[in-house]
Amino acid sequence: MFIRSFKAPALPHETQLPFQVLLTGHWKTESHSLKDRTLDEWVILFCVKGKGQLQLAGRRHSVHPGQLFVCPPGEPHGYSSGKEGWTIHWVHAHGEGLSSIAQQLGLNLKTPLMKILNPEALEKRFHQIHRCFSRPVLNLGWEASSRFYDLLLFLLQSYQQPSDQEDLLGCFRPEDTRLEDIVKRSGFSRFHFCRRFKSSHGLTPWEHLTELKVEEAKRRLLQETAPIKVIALELGFPNPDYFSRVFKKSTGRSPSQYRGNLRIF
Repeated sequence: MFIRSFKAPALPHETQLPFQVLLTGHWKTESHSLKDRTLDEWVILFCVKGKGQLQLAGRRHSVHPGQLFVCPPGEPHGYSSGKEGWTIHWVHAHGEGLSSIAQQLGLNLKTPLMKILNPEALEKRFHQIHRCFSRPVLNLGWEASSRFYDLLLFLLQSYQQPSDQEDLLGCFRPEDTRLEDIVKRSGFSRFHFCRRFKSSHGLTPWEHLTELKVEEAKRRLLQETAPIKVIALELGFPNPDYFSRVFKKSTGRSPSQYRGNLRIF
């Protein structure tokens, strides 16, 4: 078990900082459980290795390596590592602009997790905050605030600039019927996923999913002998009539015409 945590010294009452780091730390532990609590500060936690669970405002979320989560002030929360433990970095902070930043990152009570595409760079920024407290620093409050601002700026830049590493198309399955299932595979919040997909591909996720379903239907109509009704249901269409309308709108032909009338309903 390796645990390092640092607490910021109290600042003069008149001191005003854009962001004030109250606590920060780095934990590598085989067993960790923090029961429900409610704080008047922001909690930002980054999972480097291992898995865990987050409970926030009555909802439970799975936490995986490379994910960051945020707990707003005044909201009951708790978190714990999985059976094999985890390695995490965390910061407790105040700041009037943190609510706006969380909103820009698509983080809220329903989707408090954010996938980090360059985890090494984010971990480096957490270490920079830790080092402020582990060595003598003149004007510690301002130094820590500056390092924390750099971390937040990194998150905003990562969110706004799509990376070549991400494969949003790989999150889709032709049989999908719920956007939530697609979003879950991506590791992003729903807002984040939809925004990035639209920006990268010029379509909404549902528009792309419809195209994917039609392409899969075309393949199955030509290569399989299953009834059109069965194909429609297996691809997540509620009924054959709706499937036919979507298919004809995309291809200009009904499913039976496309198949060459070899099989009908």
